[in-house]
Amino acid sequence: KTNPINTMAHNKDHLKHIIENVDLDLDNRTNQELIQYINSSKIYDSQYLEYILNNMTDFIASMDLSYNFVYLNPAFNIVFNNVFGPNIKIGSNLLKEMEGSTEYDDVVNIWKRALNGEEFTEINEFGDITLLDGKKLTYEITYSSVRNNKGELIGATLIGRDVTERDLKIKAEESIK
Repeated sequence: KTNPINTMAHNKDHLKHIIENVDLDLDNRTNQELIQYINSSKIYDSQYLEYILNNMTDFIASMDLSYNFVYLNPAFNIVFNNVFGPNIKIGSNLLKEMEGSTEYDDVVNIWKRALNGEEFTEINEFGDITLLDGKKLTYEITYSSVRNNKGELIGATLIGRDVTERDLKIKAEESIK
């Protein structure tokens, strides 16, 4: 079977063209609106969508109401492993994977809000100091509910990015003032 990441590497110009020519205000749309747009557009193809998600630097994860991961893009795996330690995969349970972490309560409480249907964006510092040389990384993460066709809550998803450099720059500018 062809590796989608390698295939997409040969098709980056096409992906760039599609993204540049899709008129979306990503910052002001909910995940549901983006999903509806993609589903209704001519660019939708499950394989192509997989290529996009697998090649993003933003990290994406989704879980069911029992805290089991149902989707993880490669960027999420990297971030989760670097910040919290365990390697996770689809089917992994957040509660079990985070056991013993000093940030267990913070992470579980944030996901609990999302799994109760709350949609929000937060900027948080995460990181086990033994993994990151005493430094915590700053992430901007948007949490959204996942609902079935009947509107019933079935899970939550997150989309996040590392904003550590931006945060450090802002703090440095503020300290100069």
